Amino acid sequence: MNPSFVILARELDGKQLLIMLDEVEVLLDETFTDGKQIFRQLRSAIQAHSSITFLVAGAEDWHKRIKDRSSPLVGNVRLLYLKGANKLDLETYLLVGLFRVAFPTAAPVEIAAAAEQILAWTGCKPYYVQAAGSRIASMEELNAGWQGRIERQVRADTEPQMAAFFDQTDEQSKRVLALLTHEPGLTMSMMARKLQLSKPLLRDRLEDLEDLAKVIQVNGEYRIVGDLIASWGRSNRDLPVPNRWPRRSRRMVGFLAVVAAIWVMWYTNPAQLETVHNLQWGTVRLTHPASIEVSERGIVKVAVRNNSPSTMSKIVVALISEEIDFRKDNAGSIAIDRLRSKEIRYDEFSYVVDSSVASETVPVVTIVSGAMAGKA
Repeated sequence: MNPSFVILARELDGKQLLIMLDEVEVLLDETFTDGKQIFRQLRSAIQAHSSITFLVAGAEDWHKRIKDRSSPLVGNVRLLYLKGANKLDLETYLLVGLFRVAFPTAAPVEIAAAAEQILAWTGCKPYYVQAAGSRIASMEELNAGWQGRIERQVRADTEPQMAAFFDQTDEQSKRVLALLTHEPGLTMSMMARKLQLSKPLLRDRLEDLEDLAKVIQVNGEYRIVGDLIASWGRSNRDLPVPNRWPRRSRRMVGFLAVVAAIWVMWYTNPAQLETVHNLQWGTVRLTHPASIEVSERGIVKVAVRNNSPSTMSKIVVALISEEIDFRKDNAGSIAIDRLRSKEIRYDEFSYVVDSSVASETVPVVTIVSGAMAGKA
């Protein structure tokens, strides 16, 4: 027993003391060496001193540890969920009141419309409501056309928080969030089929995401809470691809191919065209001219992303065409070593169009082949 708690309990002399600890999951991080010792002392204090009440708060990781009973305090604490303020309170006290002060000459209908727009953007999440509200209140007047400018500013202001919304959770939940940001309104059966997850596992993950106010279910259909967050996810998170490989085969070398046909129009100072090829282990994004000439030489830019949960020791990407010779340092492929999960690497191929093709422009038929060699 920590003597500090013994002295503190004695000094209270019948009074009650509330000690609040926030972001407690930091203590459970492997880099925090004394975390387990601190929790042992907290558990002892909770059991021995009824005059001291502890409020231990955390987010996703703490929720998971309490739920799966891996928390050091299981059996000694009561679980409570802290919900955000309701819509009416946010609208009345955090938005409308603020806008009336900031824009004293604005019509009530304009203020109400601005408040409603913010609540739809943010899903009534207080942090995002405050970020958007403060941006609007900083304008000189509530004029027409403010929505696009404010949306861009709020997205930039809350970029780290939006990334954490999608990333600070387990892998299955990340896939659920990524799917719903691209395809809102899916039912549980539709998500289970698209993600190839069992319904019991998916139901468990959806319940967690609802508890954490990340998704909402209406009439059996699920969507991300907050239009602004969903929009950010569509721009920054890829649509998940189901993994049909057996677990043990991830250690073997496999070759996957996606065939993309790009038929180009007549050559007129071609713009750059971007195509994305979804492979089992990730994506290959190609940037190349929309049209090409016979005997033309040029560059194809390549971005390779590992969407699997593990670091891949080696990934090989090749571009193959009957009419175009793709080369990288006199080789026909790009080899990428130790590509971490979610990491993106950039490279490029040079190309030469076959001079025997009797045409001013030729169709580019590209085969993107990715080979991966196990987990590192």
